[in-house]
Amino acid sequence: MSSQKFVTPLQIDLQPSRLLFALLVIMFSGALFLLCLLPWPIYLLTLFSLLLIVSFFVVLEQHVLRRGRHRLKSVMQDSSGQWWLQKQSGEKLSVQLEDDSYLHSWLVVLNFKNIKRRYSVVLMQDSLECSVFRRLRVRLLVLGSDLNASVRQG
Repeated sequence: MSSQKFVTPLQIDLQPSRLLFALLVIMFSGALFLLCLLPWPIYLLTLFSLLLIVSFFVVLEQHVLRRGRHRLKSVMQDSSGQWWLQKQSGEKLSVQLEDDSYLHSWLVVLNFKNIKRRYSVVLMQDSLECSVFRRLRVRLLVLGSDLNASVRQG
């Protein structure tokens, strides 16, 4: 997905999202509530409740607070169309945007791959400046239409 060339490079400095935090709290709270309604033995309810709570904190660290093991500082696409991820340590990684990235009017999930591993970046409207979010969406729409709509839209 990196073959399209754009004149203006795109720089996305990753920030925490209050909207994503609120959505995660609602989703995980709802899952805990529904779990409590199940007619299961108490030990299973406790086990699955603990798993949900641990999962919530892992997702919170990785996608909202951005303090996970592989912390990313920014996402960039240069004028030649090459995507780059910059880690908090300053290391730059050359990556390719995967076809399974997701695009919606208020949510963008970018899936990248390099030689070593995959990276996912979840971006909500409130985690970027409006102009940067709009430029990213337009760029992904152009990439998707050039590659037979390989960027899925919601």
